[in-house]
Amino acid sequence: MADNSSGGRTPKWIIWAGGLASLVTVLGAFGLFHQPPSPPNPTPTSTPNAPWNVILNSTTHYTTFKGYTAPVGMHYIVVDASFANVSSESQTLSGSIFDLQDSTGQHYQEDQASNPGSSFAVDPGKSIQLYFAYLVPDSQCRFELSFIAGSSIVSQWTISSTFPGC
Repeated sequence: MADNSSGGRTPKWIIWAGGLASLVTVLGAFGLFHQPPSPPNPTPTSTPNAPWNVILNSTTHYTTFKGYTAPVGMHYIVVDASFANVSSESQTLSGSIFDLQDSTGQHYQEDQASNPGSSFAVDPGKSIQLYFAYLVPDSQCRFELSFIAGSSIVSQWTISSTFPGC
């Protein structure tokens, strides 16, 4: 036991508990107990009656694409995909059609080289072939590509890079 300011003795367990609470407070202030944010990609769920049949035709790796040159240490993954409208109504492809994520969890947005934000109307029973470019580090060799319809992942593919260094 230790002496306190009123002349009494404080039990050691109180001193230890107070010290531990202080340590947890200090560590918490430095973010050591901070929970990381959840990843921005949606949780995979099945989508009944999805209007699209998506075919991943190929993925290719380039250092230049449509007049754009990747910075040193980066390259483009270009996704060639076909979309067949299997519904009985005209459908529009627009917005973030794919989510590309590497093996570390990093997400990549469609690059300006493939004109992101474009919209494409597809009549019932018709198909369209599109190209999507993503600027990624040369050091990343494995990716997950997800087709997103609404807020659900409808299809998913694993892409292994053939870029030099992988």
